[in-house]
Amino acid sequence: MKLSLGSGKNLIKGYTNIDILYGDIVWDLNKGLPQFDDEVTEVLGMHILEHLTLDGINKLLDDIYEVLVIGGLVVFELPDIEEVFKEYLSATTQDRMELMLKYVYGESSRKGQHHYWGWDKYTLPRLMELKGFRVKVKEAEDYHSKEAPCFRIEATK
Repeated sequence: MKLSLGSGKNLIKGYTNIDILYGDIVWDLNKGLPQFDDEVTEVLGMHILEHLTLDGINKLLDDIYEVLVIGGLVVFELPDIEEVFKEYLSATTQDRMELMLKYVYGESSRKGQHHYWGWDKYTLPRLMELKGFRVKVKEAEDYHSKEAPCFRIEATK
């Protein structure tokens, strides 16, 4: 089984899409993962971790580690809060400042769009390593990286 976390309306074929508003399973990931009978081989989370509380992230990572098969893959992409702050502080236009603040706070127009937590290329990998994952930090590939500094985590159990 492959999971897509925080998929929103972007349902990915071949994955079980889990989101607080849309998806195959409507679920608040701050509670961790719902129960599954199948083994999980892959977890994909594009811009979801910043929308969870610190307690929620810890619960989610624990649950992922528990259900992921040995050698299973976890991929996260998210804003790099350290680089976002640097860009905010050096911004020369109001528009750029506002865009960077969006990556700090998220959007409050819809449920689940505000940001609770910020991560960088050092803190998230460290947390995941403490939980048992083998982690590689890479350049982001998602469209968000064209707007603001982001990074990608590829981790295995």
